[in-house]
Amino acid sequence: MLVIDASAALAMVFDEREHDDQVFDSLAEQQLIVPAHWHAEIGNALTTGVRRGRLDDAQLGYALANLKVLRVLTEALPEGEDIAAGVRRAVASGLTYYDELYVRLAELRQIPLLTFDAQMRVAAKQRGVALLPN
Repeated sequence: MLVIDASAALAMVFDEREHDDQVFDSLAEQQLIVPAHWHAEIGNALTTGVRRGRLDDAQLGYALANLKVLRVLTEALPEGEDIAAGVRRAVASGLTYYDELYVRLAELRQIPLLTFDAQMRVAAKQRGVALLPN
């Protein structure tokens, strides 16, 4: 089981092989866990790609088919005091609130975080979260 951020998932579904092939090849076999906003991030990135002419219908279909292969478990969004605590952690680390949710999920579950985002990697490492790719 691992947490995967939206940018890493999109790199996989678009088959961007400049990233770690071994990690990508294992994703279809892994149970992935994501914060609830992950789905909106994925949808927004695909929508933006189509609108900006970076994705045609075939490429969009390819991406959507690859997404269907992933075994994604969705964690509920925080509520109440958990939101305030998340804001404090995000401010302290310099992360966006969205990115903080990925790091926190991996931290709480004690599972690796798959991200290529440098700032998320620094924050995760400081909190003892295992990272992929290594």
